[in-house]
Amino acid sequence: MAKPQKPVIKPILYGSWHEKSATRKGTKLMLSILFVSVLYTILGLMLSFDSPILRIISSAMLVFFAAFYMYAQGATAGETDVHFSEIMYQHQQEGKPVDAEDHEHCFHKGKGFYEIGIALIPYLVITLVLAIA
Repeated sequence: MAKPQKPVIKPILYGSWHEKSATRKGTKLMLSILFVSVLYTILGLMLSFDSPILRIISSAMLVFFAAFYMYAQGATAGETDVHFSEIMYQHQQEGKPVDAEDHEHCFHKGKGFYEIGIALIPYLVITLVLAIA
């Protein structure tokens, strides 16, 4: 039986959770969610079967593919930020200057939550208005 290997933990610089590009990514994610909502509305009408089982399966497939697409986008953005953070850490260790803007752009665990928070603002407002009315 193989010995369990210890995970390799690379040192990185941690950036800001609310930097400029995170706000832009959150806005793009909001538009992506809006596009998926419109697509779901159109495809939902096209896929309205008489059988409730087929409706459930087709709706579940649409939600699954939309969630997978958004997860893949988030994973790619996070991986890019981690690689950038490793490079900035190496620059710092070599004595090269690291700009404040580059330092903010580095990976932070809260950045994804911030982006999702921005993306969900319009939908939360609509939900609150409909709940109150």
